[in-house]
Amino acid sequence: MSLILKKEKRPNLSNLKVFVEDESLFSSNYFKVSDVPQILQKGKNLLRIKGNSDNLVEGSQILIDVRDSNGNEIFFEVPDFIEDDKGRIISIFIYHDKGDDNTPNGDATITIVGTAKFDLNGNPIPKQFQNIPNVRWSETINVDRNRGNTSPIIFNTTTLPTVTVSESIETYTDIVQDGGLPTKTTTNGAGVKYILRGSTPIVQKSTGSPFNQEMVGGTLFLHSFSNPPTPSTLIQNPTNITSYTSSIVQVLDSQTVRLATPFTTTFDDRVGLTHTFSDISAARFRVEFFSTGSNTTSNSKRAFANITVSGSDPMVGVVDKIKVLIKSDGLDGDDELLNEVSVPFSSSYLVKIPVPSEHLGDVQKLKVQYLNSIGNISRTQTISAPIAFQGNKDRVEGSLGGFRITSTTISSSVTMSNSSSALSLHADGRISGSSVLIRNDIQGTLYTLLDTVNGLVDAQNVGRQLVSDSTTYSRSGVDDGTTFVEQSTYPVTFLPGETHISICFSARVTKGTSGGNQGRIRFQVATAVTSSAIHQSGIDRFDNFNTPEDVYSIIMTGGTVTSSLGQGPDTAGALLQIPDAAKGRYCKIIFSLANDVTSGTAPFSEPGPKTEVKNISIVSTRTFGAAEMSRFQSGDTVLTIA
Repeated sequence: MSLILKKEKRPNLSNLKVFVEDESLFSSNYFKVSDVPQILQKGKNLLRIKGNSDNLVEGSQILIDVRDSNGNEIFFEVPDFIEDDKGRIISIFIYHDKGDDNTPNGDATITIVGTAKFDLNGNPIPKQFQNIPNVRWSETINVDRNRGNTSPIIFNTTTLPTVTVSESIETYTDIVQDGGLPTKTTTNGAGVKYILRGSTPIVQKSTGSPFNQEMVGGTLFLHSFSNPPTPSTLIQNPTNITSYTSSIVQVLDSQTVRLATPFTTTFDDRVGLTHTFSDISAARFRVEFFSTGSNTTSNSKRAFANITVSGSDPMVGVVDKIKVLIKSDGLDGDDELLNEVSVPFSSSYLVKIPVPSEHLGDVQKLKVQYLNSIGNISRTQTISAPIAFQGNKDRVEGSLGGFRITSTTISSSVTMSNSSSALSLHADGRISGSSVLIRNDIQGTLYTLLDTVNGLVDAQNVGRQLVSDSTTYSRSGVDDGTTFVEQSTYPVTFLPGETHISICFSARVTKGTSGGNQGRIRFQVATAVTSSAIHQSGIDRFDNFNTPEDVYSIIMTGGTVTSSLGQGPDTAGALLQIPDAAKGRYCKIIFSLANDVTSGTAPFSEPGPKTEVKNISIVSTRTFGAAEMSRFQSGDTVLTIA
């Protein structure tokens, strides 16, 4: 809204002879002035005037004059707008971008003259001053043309701003990464001065490389002061008088920046006390910021809302930022903030705001709110027409975090020693790289399916045949009681990562001529006493194993004739955990039987009681494959067949 340069010639009301000089703060007796600005700032500044009909002549004119520090006219307007309380708005124009026609900084004077019926004491105005301008109120106000406008933003209801919205699919601009951290640009220099104007801190420089717009949002650090900051404090133990840090909120020109916060100090022994400095005569400085040169444009694309605001020309105030909110059309609920962005000093502007994926596809409405330099929101807000953002339907290419994306591959930006990517996902289904870890979550338990660091692969059908024995083993015509008799041993080596074994076999128990018989079957695992070298003396390690540990035991009770069992991988009790001491170790599996006659006494006539086992199969597997079987049951299993 860069203001159109307007000028007008008018009488200097300070030279007018009047009967009453109203020196009150807000002229409650005559003009009822309100919202008198403490500082006249760039753009349109608000002054309200209502007029006291009890003391002013009905139908008389109120004259207004605003002059700068040189005594020249400052342009103002009285918009054709009457407020609810019948007051009027005065809009005072301060120019900051018109070169020689800029409003000079310094003291300005606002003068208001009217025609009064009574003097300050309530007495009638003398006849010679009646029905002519006879009362004057004036106020001196400082001009800071570079300061952000803090007047409330008020639009005329007959000329409200309009908003149009369209969608575009655009590429990202990414900040170059250096070791996983953004790369910053640093500028150093000397000979700058700090000035606090009103409540606005600025830093000015006269030599060296200029300030630029890329520095907005960056950090400015002042140090190495040539003289102490002023005004100095008489209070002891200030916490900071030698350096100053703040963020840059605006680059006013190539030599001047506006900062977010003033230079203050607290005190070690005075809680809550703050001292504000207004001047630093000379200091060294450092500015850290992201520069466009450190940004790269990738082929990654996303949906943007292109928001064009037209007619953003309030009667008073300056639109410094806009807030853009979004809400599904026709649904209840609150608007969601999309972004808050600074806008140029113009009545029309275009802003681009990325649209989150959750808002794609549905019909939405955007709401635009208008903010001044201190974040106060105008009562006027603009609602867009409904729009459905479709999003990017093309292939996505470029970079995302630590990955490169092409039409056929997603690959890590980290490379291995042979310059190949540490991880690549290919369109044809191939996965290549190093340090690949793939896990599956089943009912809250994480199962590792592929771990290339530890060399593990797991699946439902991953297993290793350890024993395949078709020999028939039996105990016949004897009563062993509960004492097991070893039938066979199987030397095996459990590999690292193997966690379970599955034991399958066929078994039969016959009562024969005894009164009752229980067949007992047991499998144990014993770890070998191993050597750390080819030859070691002192311990005989030949066929030497540690005490075995039971891993499986079952009791079968012979019926009237015969009881039998065919134990497969889907039989309860077939899946067993490998003892921790045996995992990744050389071991032997010990298979034993016992004929436990529960009724009758040996010797037995034929056919005597018998326990038989045949076709033993033992397979080792891992956690996920074991879980898929879902058949694990610990402890002894008693199977009774009548």
